[in-house]
Amino acid sequence: MLVYPRLPRPTAETLIDELGTATLRDLRDRSSSGHPGVTFAATGGSRADEAEIRGLQGELRAIAERLGWPQDPGTSERLEFDRRAATALVDGMEIVPADAAEPGVWAFLCCVAVPDLACWRFPGRTRERLLGGPRNALRRLWWRAYVLDRGSREGLSGRLGEDETVQIMERPTLAGNPRVATTLADAHLRRA
Repeated sequence: MLVYPRLPRPTAETLIDELGTATLRDLRDRSSSGHPGVTFAATGGSRADEAEIRGLQGELRAIAERLGWPQDPGTSERLEFDRRAATALVDGMEIVPADAAEPGVWAFLCCVAVPDLACWRFPGRTRERLLGGPRNALRRLWWRAYVLDRGSREGLSGRLGEDETVQIMERPTLAGNPRVATTLADAHLRRA
């Protein structure tokens, strides 16, 4: 298991302010696999090194490029990015749920490692999509795949629409129990 860098919220907010109106290509040029302000969990697995972070950057960027990055994505491209990126994140990060619950991990990824992708997927550049909260551009994808695809042969997270996924994942009493979440998702798909 890997422990990912955590970007403190004040540092993330400063970086978000610096994003301004930078182009997606400028954001890619500014991106990095490290930052002097990061911290790591005090205990846990091995630290994700720069090579592992660059590998994740490359995998996510390849997905976006196949879907037309840097051109503005349409609805179908956004949904396809979400599906493919969710799988890439949950399979490639080797992160435990306790570390995935840490907002700083996702703030690091969206503000330092792949700000170009976070701002491409959510062009409004709202703080909630870049900071590490539940609606973060990448955090939401990891949790969807982790909860809905683990133990499911059908890959439920990729078959549900955005609205259906949000209805499950933003309700802690449902998403907090993968068995309940997958049963509900499966029942919905069978009825729909």
